[in-house]
Amino acid sequence: MHPVSALIVQGVRRAIKADRSNRYRLKRPWSLYLLEPVPAPYRSWRLEFAGKKLIIMPHDDCDGATLAPDRIGSWSFVEAAIAHDSIYGEMEAIASAWGWTVDQVRAWADGLFLDVACEHAPSRIARWYWRGIRAAGGVWHRLGRIVAGLLLVTCIAGCSGCSTPVPVLDPNVPYEPPDYERID
Repeated sequence: MHPVSALIVQGVRRAIKADRSNRYRLKRPWSLYLLEPVPAPYRSWRLEFAGKKLIIMPHDDCDGATLAPDRIGSWSFVEAAIAHDSIYGEMEAIASAWGWTVDQVRAWADGLFLDVACEHAPSRIARWYWRGIRAAGGVWHRLGRIVAGLLLVTCIAGCSGCSTPVPVLDPNVPYEPPDYERID
């Protein structure tokens, strides 16, 4: 490998490692109210879906917004990442319970990320994050972090997004932010 290429790869690996070292933990269960009922109940140690309610149980499986700042000034993407990462961790099982494909669950989880992010940041900023998730999320899980990172850079440079977001949260139910903490 060319020395410059090796330095770039090494730098990307360090950035990913530093980014993934952020850890967040819910202190108590967090309830979110959905626009539509889920196709079937689902319960695990991390999540519970029943009808139009999602409860995320306390856990520390969240690393914040992957390959992006968790906060920009007063805007936070941690809350969206907590909800999103909780579902990403169980996509296959949720897909099986709901009779959906994993890609359908991933798109739904990405929509949830956008809805929660819009509660904590301007929608135009939240949509940039959402576009990165839509463009890179599936690739991240299938091909690896480096390819996903390159796709994310392409997305930020001019991608118009990979689909239209579908609202997930019920706008008629007041949003209650989670109680969480950063752990080191």
